[in-house]
Amino acid sequence: MTSRHAAAQQAADSGTPASSPADGPRVLRGPVGMPSANAAALSADRVLSIALPWFVLTTTGSVGKTGLVAFCHIVPYVTAQAPAGRVIDRVGPNQTQQRGR
Repeated sequence: MTSRHAAAQQAADSGTPASSPADGPRVLRGPVGMPSANAAALSADRVLSIALPWFVLTTTGSVGKTGLVAFCHIVPYVTAQAPAGRVIDRVGPNQTQQRGR
C-alpha cells in the first residue's frame, strides 16, 4: 500500500491528476475537520491551563513560581482580548465575523 504522498508523486510523474473519484468523497473534510481541530485545541488549552501550574507546584513546591507560570499563561489572552473589544465596537460584530472568514 502506498502513501498519499507516493501516490501523488507517481501521478505527477505520469501526468495524470492526483485525485480521482476512486479516492472517495472529501466533502466533509472541512465542515468536520475544522470544528474537530478547534475542539481539540480548546480542550488541550483548558487542560494545560490547569496541569502546567499544578505540575510546577508539585515539582518545585513554590507558590510564587506557580503564580508566575499561571500569569504567563494568561497574559496572551488578556493582550489579545483588550484590543479585540475595541475593534468589534468600532467595526461591528457582523463585519468582524466576515473578515475572519
